[in-house]
Amino acid sequence: MANALPTDAYRCGQLYAVITALEKLASPNGRSALDQPGARAKAAKRPYDHLHKPLNRAVEFLMAARARRRGTEAEALFLAIPALLPQTLNLPRAFGDTQQEQFGDGFHAWSATAAGKA
Repeated sequence: MANALPTDAYRCGQLYAVITALEKLASPNGRSALDQPGARAKAAKRPYDHLHKPLNRAVEFLMAARARRRGTEAEALFLAIPALLPQTLNLPRAFGDTQQEQFGDGFHAWSATAAGKA
């Protein structure tokens, strides 16, 4: 199992972490709408509903971060996105309890990795 590919739920959690970080770099106040209380739990339940619009705005976030002189950091995040897309290439509509836990694991794993690089 150690060689198994991450599940789509795990990938979506990582993707959520990356988009959140990218939006923070783009924002003048360093905040992200995805980082609001309860937002991650909602995205873990219904990824398509809560992640497709921010994912579509990734280029906008990248350009805004560049304008704020955070382009190098933002580019690294942006370039990570393709590897984190679900294997089905579609954001799932809903996740059950086990998948929601995997989403959280993916989010925390990416966040911990990013914190270690900071």
